Amino acid sequence: STRIFMAKQISNNYAERRSSWNAYIQPILPRKNLDILVFTQVIKVLFNKNLQAIGVTTYNAGKKEYVHFYSRKEVILSAGVFDTPKLLLLSGIGPCNELSKYNIECLANVHGVGKNLQDHTFIEIWSAPLRDQETPLPMNIFGMWGALAIEENGEYYHGLGVGELNGKKIIQIYSETFHYKSRGSITLSDNNPFSKPVIDPNLLSNFYDINKTLHSIKIARTFLSTKTISELTEDFNEINTPLFHTNDEKKLLEWIQQNIKSDDHTSSTCTMGNKFQDDKMIVVDRRLRVRHTKKLRIADASIIPNLISGNPNQITMIIGLKAADMILEDNS
Repeated sequence: STRIFMAKQISNNYAERRSSWNAYIQPILPRKNLDILVFTQVIKVLFNKNLQAIGVTTYNAGKKEYVHFYSRKEVILSAGVFDTPKLLLLSGIGPCNELSKYNIECLANVHGVGKNLQDHTFIEIWSAPLRDQETPLPMNIFGMWGALAIEENGEYYHGLGVGELNGKKIIQIYSETFHYKSRGSITLSDNNPFSKPVIDPNLLSNFYDINKTLHSIKIARTFLSTKTISELTEDFNEINTPLFHTNDEKKLLEWIQQNIKSDDHTSSTCTMGNKFQDDKMIVVDRRLRVRHTKKLRIADASIIPNLISGNPNQITMIIGLKAADMILEDNS
């Protein structure tokens, strides 16, 4: 018989799931040198005339007031793949030709800010209802991930639970694509710090990615057409993608473009590199210091040069750990 196994990577400690919050922040909440501000958004990094980061401007939505915070040593940005480049752009760090469109003074012409956006994608491919509806330990579509998003009261955060399809149990397969060559971008919509950035995933803009995705569909076809799977399932024309059997690659590509989904594994919008002089798209050096500035670092998934073949959650926490070591070393 055909069996499929999937090793699910999780962050745990003593059989309990751990997040960056409960693993690193909760244990140090009593510290006197730690202040956590809620309802507060950083809207700009402050620089002196030597392009040294000296603090940040924030807005407190609860008190409806702007507050400046000044640093004694460094400013570290950990706003994430979308908001870190947005914050740099609003602060005048980025491609000067883009900043001029929004009347933002360009302090440092760093071409790579907001560029090189990478992600993983998937496409759902449905097979048929099972002939034998009595199956051991069936799970719903999100069974593999459901435990990752459950509140203490037992309810799903985002309504991941689903009902049966036509009242039948089914076999489901999907294609997930890693290592895209296509690159997206994050740009400003205007110079208002409270506006959302413009996110352009730019998926399937490279022929390599198109061919790779088409090939994955063909592999799925072959798998679902095997004798073993055919014996397990009813005719899958009923619920499968209408174009699953077509040989017209143009139509199949149109279907892919309409149905491709993000894995929400975004990264790389402030790429780390080794030599600034050799690559204009590099934003931070190997010590996570922002190009053309002083006393400003980035520690989040935006610095990843090339997205890994898996969920970037754990590597992002490792970036934070390494950043802490570097900051201590450089300020000792």
